[in-house]
Amino acid sequence: MNDFSALAASRRSVRAYLDKPVSAEDLRAILDDAASAPSWSNTRAFRVAIAQGEQAQRLRKDYVERFDKTLDIQHHKAMAGAKAALRGDLPDGDFPVWKPYPSELRPAQVEVAKLLYGLMGWSALIMLGATPLIGVM
Repeated sequence: MNDFSALAASRRSVRAYLDKPVSAEDLRAILDDAASAPSWSNTRAFRVAIAQGEQAQRLRKDYVERFDKTLDIQHHKAMAGAKAALRGDLPDGDFPVWKPYPSELRPAQVEVAKLLYGLMGWSALIMLGATPLIGVM
């Protein structure tokens, strides 16, 4: 069995956690591994926020409240989507997708796009919404 096969065979999902803080050393190791994990077009377009104590409790409570507001939609109850829309409670994913791409990640996005579109031989101005992304020659 090769290394990847062993890794894939040994992975598991954890859905129950101990009520015990993660040490700073373990957290640093996890974040170091995450920094080299694959990402879309290798842009590493993710941000990490760490909350502990009272702040973490508030975030958990808010998450559960927001999740519970979507239960009727998840259970396909009649008119649930319309009711949620009228209340302003439609789920929007993990983050609002209408925000612009983070400016600090934009140079990597453009560089990857130039390489990919250049390899395809496209000679056009590539548009992302109304914002010019790149001009590929």
